[in-house]
Amino acid sequence: MDRKTSFTCRRCRTVLFQESDLEGHVPQTHKFRKAKIKSGPVQMACGSYFLKESLEWMGPMDHLEGKLFCPNPRCKTRLGHYNWAGSQCSCGSWVAPALQVPMSKVDAPATP
Repeated sequence: MDRKTSFTCRRCRTVLFQESDLEGHVPQTHKFRKAKIKSGPVQMACGSYFLKESLEWMGPMDHLEGKLFCPNPRCKTRLGHYNWAGSQCSCGSWVAPALQVPMSKVDAPATP
């Protein structure tokens, strides 16, 4: 039996997207980093999930960029943001268009 891997809102557990909705990218493919790096170790691990396309619960996305909120009317937690021009992942890779959800905002299923 093939089970779908679902990612849920960390606060209310509403299902948001499946593993098949994720956009893959190659970590550390860009030497340039948009964000200024403060003293200390450089974080090169991916800290966000990027989605391939907008999902129904995201609503209209008619601006260049905006915020993503949980679709549960009782929750409405900010889950991430979108930017049709693209955004840089914490690993250094540039993803365009960017439908970005930080890993800290969702619960991913545990891998056995």
